[in-house]
Amino acid sequence: TNRLEPHRLWRSSSVLPCAGLGRSVAGERMSSVERAFRGAAAAVAGLLAGSRSFAWRELDRRRRPRRLASPSVSQEKAGSRAEAGSIAAIVAAVALGLVFMGSTVANRIIFRLVLVPMGSFGHLLATTTNMVYLAVFFVAILYDGSRAGSGDAAVTTVIGGKAWNFALRGRSGLLLALSGVMQATVFTVMPLFASRLPGSMLPVMSQTSIPFSLILSGLLLGRRYDVLQEVGVILVLLGTAVCSYPKYVVSSMAQLADAHLPSFVFNMLGLLVAYFFNSASLVLKEKAIIQYEDENEGKKLSGKLVNLVSSLWQAAALFALWPLNFALLTPLAAKAYFIQAWSVVCQPSTAVLLLLYWGVNIFYVIMTVKAIRRLSSVAVLLIQAFSVPITALLFCFNLPLLPAEPFSFFFVGGLLVILTGVLTFNHRSLKIPQVKASK
Repeated sequence: TNRLEPHRLWRSSSVLPCAGLGRSVAGERMSSVERAFRGAAAAVAGLLAGSRSFAWRELDRRRRPRRLASPSVSQEKAGSRAEAGSIAAIVAAVALGLVFMGSTVANRIIFRLVLVPMGSFGHLLATTTNMVYLAVFFVAILYDGSRAGSGDAAVTTVIGGKAWNFALRGRSGLLLALSGVMQATVFTVMPLFASRLPGSMLPVMSQTSIPFSLILSGLLLGRRYDVLQEVGVILVLLGTAVCSYPKYVVSSMAQLADAHLPSFVFNMLGLLVAYFFNSASLVLKEKAIIQYEDENEGKKLSGKLVNLVSSLWQAAALFALWPLNFALLTPLAAKAYFIQAWSVVCQPSTAVLLLLYWGVNIFYVIMTVKAIRRLSSVAVLLIQAFSVPITALLFCFNLPLLPAEPFSFFFVGGLLVILTGVLTFNHRSLKIPQVKASK
């Protein structure tokens, strides 16, 4: 339908019936007024019409249904997001594995470096390192308690009052006390003999913990091992002997030139004793944890609590061993020992190396916990296994405070035998469960 425009409607209703009278002066005045009104009316009508057409367009836009994204587009976006998330997870896992590998290698290398200035003060190094560990474990428990509440009650809530009683009393308390005493022996004996051996032998000798753990776990925990695991232990011992041979030859030749040099075999046996006590300490901790789970329907005992209590006993044993240190491990009297040790520690290079050693130790412990939680057991095992040859071969380069050790393919062959033995011993952990195909 045709709509009558507003200015036309106003004109038709206001025309006077004087068309036949001719044009007069009043008529001319009326036509000028009429033209003014017509202009104003046209302007108002234009504004009204424009606003009305805008309102109709806006209403029509709101009533129009929105276009939805097609299923293919939404699926592509979801797929791209899932792919990006999986790639990010893989990158994060690889980065964590590399950092864990780096912390493992750095921890072993810096331990040998710090023994260059502190080798004669091994017991002092052991005592101060134990103090650092105690502080870290205690702060970690307090931090967990602060997240749950405040005060001793919060710490008891996080750890559990029953767990505290278990760790400090009875047979379990005795197990953790023995573990701490054996760890104190390790901290005292290992720096003494490790400082007299080539750095590449430290990661090699650390693998002797495998046969010691097998024997002690069988005796104390009643575990049984299959034939492949026993073959793995034999391969580890064989690889250790192969790696030791070229070092023994070099050491024997040097000892012929200087009879005052310590015996290579004697230091190797001393380091074996240290790793035996270290394996015994770990097995005793595991026995205490298993006993707690058996008595508390499978509940887990806090690892932080176990480490804290064991470190407390370790600290007590280290302080009790000070007279033995002055009687057997150093020719210096107590006063001369501490004065000379202080002069060594006050050197800037030694102070920085000590701080770096403690920091790397703490970082290694943190990364080990994260790797066990976030990576698979196979990945953790492979990283620890391959860190042995990597660390040993790095000592063939010039390092700060240590000259480069001679490279030997005989030594490399021994490392490969050790690696094969470690993987064979842990063949059960390396098995990936197969997923049954659905019918």
